Amino acid sequence: MKSTRTGKAVPPRRALTQHTGAGETGALHIEGDPGGIVYLTDGWVSYVESPGAPGVGELLTTSGRLPTQVWAAAAASGEPVGPLLVAQGHLTQGELELCTLGALYDAAFFALSPTPARVRFEPGVRHSLGPVCQVDAAVLGRELTRRRKLLDDVHPISDVDTGRLRTVPRAPTPRLVVTAPQWELIVHCDGERTAADLARLLGRAGYATVLELRRLAAAGLVTAIAPDVPAADEATAEPSTVVTATALASGAAKGDGRSAEQAPAKVIGRAPAARIPGRTPVTRPEVKTTTEAAEKSGAAKGDDGPPDDAAKNDGHAGREAARAKAAEKGAAARRTTAARRAVAASPGAAGRPQQTEARLPRRADGEPGSGPDPPAAFTDELDEALLNRIRSGLEAL
Repeated sequence: MKSTRTGKAVPPRRALTQHTGAGETGALHIEGDPGGIVYLTDGWVSYVESPGAPGVGELLTTSGRLPTQVWAAAAASGEPVGPLLVAQGHLTQGELELCTLGALYDAAFFALSPTPARVRFEPGVRHSLGPVCQVDAAVLGRELTRRRKLLDDVHPISDVDTGRLRTVPRAPTPRLVVTAPQWELIVHCDGERTAADLARLLGRAGYATVLELRRLAAAGLVTAIAPDVPAADEATAEPSTVVTATALASGAAKGDGRSAEQAPAKVIGRAPAARIPGRTPVTRPEVKTTTEAAEKSGAAKGDDGPPDDAAKNDGHAGREAARAKAAEKGAAARRTTAARRAVAASPGAAGRPQQTEARLPRRADGEPGSGPDPPAAFTDELDEALLNRIRSGLEAL
């Protein structure tokens, strides 16, 4: 039988519904990015493969459930791979069906995309995996709709589904909480791998990988590189605020006739702060140099002498005045200190009594105390009977 091909692009799910309704057996080839192949058996979907998702063999071997040599030998035998692995005892029927269903739904998500594409149906073609499970096309369509809605709810932008991925250079928040699968994806996002590459590398389902990448993109941890930008150009650095010799010599390079020493240095730093409505801007007082003050004072007085001499004279006079004022303050402080010491040395000065350290009065020998008498047990002379009892107790010990 000849294969049929549509002349124009149609939604892949519509073409699938037509062939499954007719109860056909064969392979529905879907072009596009990523595209895929849907295998039908008597109108039921028996298997789907797509470049966007790993197949049964990749899932079993990458996860370590099945050695690569065992899968290769079963694929090269020419017999249906699934029943052969079950017959040889490498897998159970339940494990094979579960893995096949997961790979089928996973690949169908990428192959049966809503975007119209050219399709081609090849009758009589069966997949090498063999008859393992069958899914109704309507049930498959409802599951794909649910999965797409879940992705849109997590993050509506789909650039991480097919683009090259890289992590952000700086965390968007001070504290982050990521799961183990998300951490593995963050580690392996190198700017070259896509979601399909990460799924095959880690041995995970393609849809589950895309779902985690959408969550990371929503958290601001992973971004997709534009298709027309090389990966080497994506290494962005923080803008520098250091003025280099090249910046100083930019005026000479432009031909303004000034050397690097003569070219004025441009201040590179923060931009001026934006004015806040309702707040009066703070104006800084103007700081004038000594030379400018001297020039203005000389001009106000009408001096005919050169401004440099006037500035020097004014500066010298100001320094002499400052020194004299400082000496006067030092002398006044020394006089105050000496006066305080003299007052402290003379007890009767200015009619004030001498201040001594406050102490408790001592009781003379034989003077009776004001409090009650101490108990007899604490008198200086101990009772002889009490001493004898203490000695006998010590001897007994």
